[in-house]
Amino acid sequence: MDIQEIIEKEFNGRNPTAGDVRWLIARVKKYQTPKWIEYFKSLNPDAWEVRWLIVRVEKYQTPEMIEYFKSLEPTAGDVRWLIEEVPSLEKYFK
Repeated sequence: MDIQEIIEKEFNGRNPTAGDVRWLIARVKKYQTPKWIEYFKSLNPDAWEVRWLIVRVEKYQTPEMIEYFKSLEPTAGDVRWLIEEVPSLEKYFK
């Protein structure tokens, strides 16, 4: 099943937001794939949404996702919250 078919099934044909896709990725392991992350990124999530996904899905606590998060120019609060939730990620902000 491709992404469009899944969107039809999961969202009843509605256009999902980045937040909708973030929840789907975080809550349903089979959607934790490179294709779905690229789709998520194509919806232009803000730093908060990317931070939320990184914190909740260990698989995305990677240098690539941290760099993507940083490219969104997160607030100091977003960075602080990320480091408080996942202290091992502090090394990416020094």
